[in-house]
Amino acid sequence: MDKKQKSDLEKRTNVRSSSFSMRALRTLLPIAYRIVPRKIEKLALAQFRTPRPHRRPDREEKWLATAQRFAIPIRPSVGADADAPHELAGWAWGSGPTVLLVHGWEGRGSQMGAFVTPLTAAGYRVVTFDSPAHGESGGKLSSLPEMTNALQAAAQAAGPLHGLIAHSFGCAIAALAVRQGLHMERLVFVAPPADFGGFLLRTVHSFGLPDRVYDTLTQAIERRFHISWEAVRRVTMDAATEIPLLVAHDRGDPETSYEGGLQVHRAWPNSRLLTTDGLGHRRILRNRKVAEQAARFIAKANADPGSNSSPKLETGLDDPIQTASREPVAGLPGYTTPPICLGTGIEGVGVGDR
Repeated sequence: MDKKQKSDLEKRTNVRSSSFSMRALRTLLPIAYRIVPRKIEKLALAQFRTPRPHRRPDREEKWLATAQRFAIPIRPSVGADADAPHELAGWAWGSGPTVLLVHGWEGRGSQMGAFVTPLTAAGYRVVTFDSPAHGESGGKLSSLPEMTNALQAAAQAAGPLHGLIAHSFGCAIAALAVRQGLHMERLVFVAPPADFGGFLLRTVHSFGLPDRVYDTLTQAIERRFHISWEAVRRVTMDAATEIPLLVAHDRGDPETSYEGGLQVHRAWPNSRLLTTDGLGHRRILRNRKVAEQAARFIAKANADPGSNSSPKLETGLDDPIQTASREPVAGLPGYTTPPICLGTGIEGVGVGDR
């Protein structure tokens, strides 16, 4: 058995062990909570901060094989644990203005690999990284403040950012970094959550614990990381600025709702919307047309001021960016379905790559 086969076996074993541990916790925690509630609340918080490991598929290995790997120095944030990493795994492709790719919770930088080719073809340097306790970066626990600190470290190491593309929980990380002063010319949010308080509540419910544990956990998060939970739980909307934003979201996303993506789209004054069907929460990341549209949007910042077109990308697609009025949003109270898409947006691109 070679080194790669051993690594793959170890990763699969870790995933199976993690799944077994979760099933055991769901059975035992409700019983234990009646006896030692404080200890169980502490354990629930640790579980909420523990990303499950996932095996990196071959397609991502191939993407990373074309990259230049480098280490990103990082100073652990307030509230970080003793084993928090002091450097992160980073990868870079191409040359030119830098576009940073940011993965979500339980993700990894290599998940964003489909964006590399269209961006480098347009003349950009592309950088991604693994957050603490994710992928090849060290640590066992992570959180929104720690992952935001990692993004800031990656941005500092990569140099001034021209653009940033984030997925899922990574959108909240990016939004918090923008609130903290990080600047880029253009942003792309793929499957952004409008309010990730629901993730914490679902964690509580998945353990079979009562709703009051949610309040206990938010208070513990505030004490540990010196933040206000209410100030960060909707950060993808509350951090809205004049930075042009493209929101890409699938109507059938089972993890971050499409309605939430619409709320984020409407909160940002210079937002465009890309709607897809049949791509779900993760396949959207490796859809060729989505990646090409994101690259076109990023490239528009380099277009001539008097031009409505971006530098030509050899994608074989006509640019479907259209101007439409901000119609009421489907799925939200009192709203009706728009005929094509919302706001100044991009029409859906279909199922495509899986």
